[in-house]
Amino acid sequence: MSQTRENTTWQSKDGKWNRAFYEFWHVNEDDEDFDPEWDVEYGDNFNWVSLGHATEAQADAAWTGSNPGGGFIVPYSDKTAAQCDGLDAKAAAFLALKR
Repeated sequence: MSQTRENTTWQSKDGKWNRAFYEFWHVNEDDEDFDPEWDVEYGDNFNWVSLGHATEAQADAAWTGSNPGGGFIVPYSDKTAAQCDGLDAKAAAFLALKR
């Protein structure tokens, strides 16, 4: 089954891989052509996170829901350090809220 949803797989500075899905909500639910897969808007926060995997493949495999139809992959490098560090901070904030 497929359910397209925005997600990101990224590498932390320590070399570990992580995966997260973004929060979303349905729009146009009153429309007769409403499609719960595509009639969505996304927020900036996460609604699911899995951290600390040895490989990118293991991070991707941590998601056991429907096929999300792709996502962004961000390996850690000098050029992506700020982006990856920001994703780490966002994931930590999400997990802090879940406690």
